[in-house]
Amino acid sequence: MTVATSPLDRSMSSSTTYDIPRLLHLASTGGLRVPKFQRSFVWDASDVRSLFDSIYRGFPVGTLLLWRQEVKAERVSFGGVAFQAPANNDALMVVDGQQRITTLVAALTSGTREVDERFEVYFDIAKRRFVGPNRGMPPPRSIPVRETLESRSLLAWLREHGDELEDGDLELADELGGALRDYRVPAYIVEGNDERLLREVFDRVNSAGKPITRAQVFHALFANESEPGSPATVVQELERTGFGQVPENRVVQSLLAMRGGDVQRDIHDEFAEGEDPADWYEQTERALDQSIRFIQQEGVAHQLLMPSSFPLPVLAAFFHLHPEPESAITKLLSRWLWRGWLHGYGREGGQTPSLRRAVRSINPKKRFPDLAPDEFTAVSFLLDHVRDQELWQLGLTTFRTDNANARLALIALASLKPLDPEGKPLDIAHALREHGVEAIGDLVPKARSNLGARGFWLPDWPLPSGHEDRAVLISHAITDEAAAHLRSGELDAFLLARSRYVEQITVHKINSKLATGMRSQPPLSTLLVPDPDPDSAR
Repeated sequence: MTVATSPLDRSMSSSTTYDIPRLLHLASTGGLRVPKFQRSFVWDASDVRSLFDSIYRGFPVGTLLLWRQEVKAERVSFGGVAFQAPANNDALMVVDGQQRITTLVAALTSGTREVDERFEVYFDIAKRRFVGPNRGMPPPRSIPVRETLESRSLLAWLREHGDELEDGDLELADELGGALRDYRVPAYIVEGNDERLLREVFDRVNSAGKPITRAQVFHALFANESEPGSPATVVQELERTGFGQVPENRVVQSLLAMRGGDVQRDIHDEFAEGEDPADWYEQTERALDQSIRFIQQEGVAHQLLMPSSFPLPVLAAFFHLHPEPESAITKLLSRWLWRGWLHGYGREGGQTPSLRRAVRSINPKKRFPDLAPDEFTAVSFLLDHVRDQELWQLGLTTFRTDNANARLALIALASLKPLDPEGKPLDIAHALREHGVEAIGDLVPKARSNLGARGFWLPDWPLPSGHEDRAVLISHAITDEAAAHLRSGELDAFLLARSRYVEQITVHKINSKLATGMRSQPPLSTLLVPDPDPDSAR
């Protein structure tokens, strides 16, 4: 990856590569740290094994983004492998690449660790693939990957298990060890405290050099220049809704969900002879259009405000099968939407199994819509897997526009119908289309991570002074108390007062959507018994 920088920026950043033993050494000595604000480890066992498979095959695994910082002494942990790390004035903080780094350290480090079978990875010699333990036991003729990184430990393991191996196994084991030891992971290091540069590099790392997506594979397999159907075409057509760009992978998942069955299935043989993929893309566009309009009616004007895009394939499958649900059903669907956005959409431990289960509860078998449950039963299945619990507090210590709870706060702020400094209504969807997340601007300088400092304040507007019309201030959750602090220059007091108020209106707004404690009642129409035919009684 190459990041274009100015001459000044070049002196503050550099590209390099690390072999895997060097990364493990940096982690164990405290030279590599995962910041506290990073999300927890979310990969499942298949993700962990896929990383090792990519390394073994020599496939690219993406560029790490590291930030050189001074850090204090502390206990650090990578997936259950913990180290006492000393203070370091030259440490590398992992800004992008936490899942990969954690996987490598946790799976390849020998010694004491917490038990987590995701990191128990073996190389099946016979099948030449990476596998996990079988009911807690090592699979036969399989080498633990943590024994392969050092030649000494690999040789010791081979001597101990020589009776289990066959001709050629030693050579394959040596090849595996060499592949892991010699693999080099590219990294981009940002120096100093220039957060602007760090954000720019992060945006570019996450918009360039991405691995090919399932949507791109789908497009390559089934679309050509003469065919209108493709994920990209659906994305483009849906932009007319004003909702922004729907992720292409959600388009593909929606199409598969509408056809029924496992939404994560292999796409290579999806269409039978005589089926027209373009027709299915058209149906997907219609179902997603209805899904988006449903979300917009719930007060979410743009995809950048969605706490998660998880609901899109589920809603597409539902509206494909039930295009005209009764209002009682859409109310239940609304509960599922908001409860999931707040608490998560399942208990499976990851989005992939939760999405698979949610889609199957609506459309269980591919190309058999007759097997799908009725609309009330389908929504009831969905509601059974989301928590019925109120929101008590946001718990936002750091505001980030991609954080789910921060987006709940933004939805609440949008419900206030913000005005521009002259008192004219702000079109939030238009502002987000024009400015992206920069439409979520700063109300005071140098406080971007504070909830009280952020709102729908466009970058070309002057900062509020507290002297604006009261209707303008209230529309941005600036109370009379907060405005007084702003006028007197008491910015810390302003931030505290406004953040408390934003949290208050968010809790009220979201709880009004959750309908906690309410039973799921079937529509009245399903309970009515028709009058008997008077002629049949004669």
